[in-house]
Amino acid sequence: MPPKQVYGKRTNRTAVNYSKFLSPDKECLLQGPKTTPTNEATKKRQMRKQEAIVATEQVEQQLEALTIQDKPAAVEREMIHEVRDGKKTTRKALRTKDTNMETKEYCRTEEAVEKQTSRRRAKSPQVVIRVKKENTNIQHEEHTMVLPISTSIASQPPDEDVYTRHITSLLSFCHRPQLTSFADWSSELDPHFDIIKIAEASYGEVYRLSLKPSVTIPGFSRTDESVLKIIAIKSPLDAPTPIPCSRESKRTRGKPVSNQNQKQLVDRQEKETWMSDVEGIKSEVQLLQHLTPIPGFTNFRDLLIIQGRPPPPFITAWKTFNKSRKRGQKSVFPDPSKKASYDDTQLWAVIEMQDAGTDLEKLIEEGGMGNIWEIWDVFWGVCLSVGKGEEECRFEHRDLHLGNICIRPKSSAVDPTEPWVTRPLTKKLGFTGLETTIIDYTLSRADMSNPSQAQPDSPSSSSSLSTSSTRVQEPDVAYLDLDKDPAVFEGDADEEYQYEIYRYMRSIVYHSDPLRPYLSPASECYTPEPPRRPSHKTPKKSLRPQKDIWKQFHPKTNLIWLHFLLFKLLQNLTFPSSVRAEKVTQQVEETEREVLDKKTVHKKAVKLERVLRKVEAWLEPEVLGKEDGLGCVRDLIVVALEEGWLGEEDVVGDGVEEYV
Repeated sequence: MPPKQVYGKRTNRTAVNYSKFLSPDKECLLQGPKTTPTNEATKKRQMRKQEAIVATEQVEQQLEALTIQDKPAAVEREMIHEVRDGKKTTRKALRTKDTNMETKEYCRTEEAVEKQTSRRRAKSPQVVIRVKKENTNIQHEEHTMVLPISTSIASQPPDEDVYTRHITSLLSFCHRPQLTSFADWSSELDPHFDIIKIAEASYGEVYRLSLKPSVTIPGFSRTDESVLKIIAIKSPLDAPTPIPCSRESKRTRGKPVSNQNQKQLVDRQEKETWMSDVEGIKSEVQLLQHLTPIPGFTNFRDLLIIQGRPPPPFITAWKTFNKSRKRGQKSVFPDPSKKASYDDTQLWAVIEMQDAGTDLEKLIEEGGMGNIWEIWDVFWGVCLSVGKGEEECRFEHRDLHLGNICIRPKSSAVDPTEPWVTRPLTKKLGFTGLETTIIDYTLSRADMSNPSQAQPDSPSSSSSLSTSSTRVQEPDVAYLDLDKDPAVFEGDADEEYQYEIYRYMRSIVYHSDPLRPYLSPASECYTPEPPRRPSHKTPKKSLRPQKDIWKQFHPKTNLIWLHFLLFKLLQNLTFPSSVRAEKVTQQVEETEREVLDKKTVHKKAVKLERVLRKVEAWLEPEVLGKEDGLGCVRDLIVVALEEGWLGEEDVVGDGVEEYV
């Protein structure tokens, strides 16, 4: 029966012969008499061993000639003499382990390195290589050799030039044209401002800088406070990948380092799918600068490029925002407190804008936008801003959901959820004094030069706009090719109607009809699906779409987003026609309420309701697909002027050129 094996203990057995060369008592064990070979087979084995020893000596001599100056000596060899059968022989011994072997402790100082090396020498056995020398009188010197360090283990500092070169095109828009540490920049803000996360955009998070109550800055008021849109930037393609661990896993064992790096590169690209590239951010910043002078668009202030993990103030703001959200509406962005969310080399673009107030989505959640006066002011305020953008630079927003419309009262003393109504019988617009601002131009499109000389005769047709022969030269266009991000069109409309609007918009761009099935750019032709509206016409084949189709001007996309806006506003409205006159006049300012006739005010409110109902019908997707429907927001504003729904002073606004 074999001896019982006990886990963790060594059995009392005699060590095998080769283990003697690794024991501390090897010097005594090697002095025993050596027997003489007794047969030819033994002689042949001895000759083969001697040849192997000579070959080993030659390899060692070649390795001894190698020296790497960048690292300290890691392997020391010395000649050890011993006497066998009255003859003095020489052999070499390795004093330390190879530098490529993994260490459990990371030594930061030379003293720590020496201390750790000495501890290893005392604990680890010496490996002896036997080499036969013909001339033992030669004095051997100690040789120092360092083996090449594997890139899979060595810690290499990141190449800062790679990241700076990657964002060079953005630095020209910055007042601080250099890469800044996220932590250092946050420490500059912390003494003066409270950092509060207020919203999430398509590709970025929005924070508000609120002046601390205890801080006073000369010439600075709360109206000067800023909003920061922080966008994560994709890493450059030539950025170094994370250094893999020296301890091989079952999945990577035996695989080349290059294959492991390639796997890490693929993993990084998958992790950064939701992030923005440099060109997309550059396009948005150009749009911000270009649209700032137009009334109703946000005021761009500055751009800053930072690097690193989010510091504690931003982590706290993220957690507070996420905790306040309802179940199912939590943040879609990674938790910045988790190390796996972002790397130390993560790049960020910080877009600073003037604080435009509270977004419409949050305002509705807080109980606002419930009466006809507020909804009228907000809807037509957005229409006028988009229409002016169309006139000035052929602007399309392409993402005009409720979160991208901000509301701010003209007076800071007014609550935006319960504004007072003034002069309801004499005004045509501006009953509540609420100002609207359009934000977030990530998906937007606009000409960067004045298109006045390039405008065709009829702005109602998107095809004529894109192929006009009167254009002297093609203007520079800032836009985002949405075909490269198909996830925008894959949302579930049962969850939120907004996701259906993206697909309507794509069908408008390709077919000028929101209900027509989408044609893939890779298709030569297609047979459309059964239409949603009854039709007796035979479906016709369509040609392949034009190249850079998202670069062209398709103003109907603005109309389909106005359809979504009005749909959401009316969904939240308490209709005047369904309530008594006293309910309608509750929001009227008290001094005017006493002198105004309640029935007359109620009649005016019902009239506004009917107008919005009519506009809602014009903006239905089925109607927009018709040739005789509205072609752009400008057409809608012209109708509003002709019908007397808006006054000329409402449309002209802050000195902007008139539409008619």
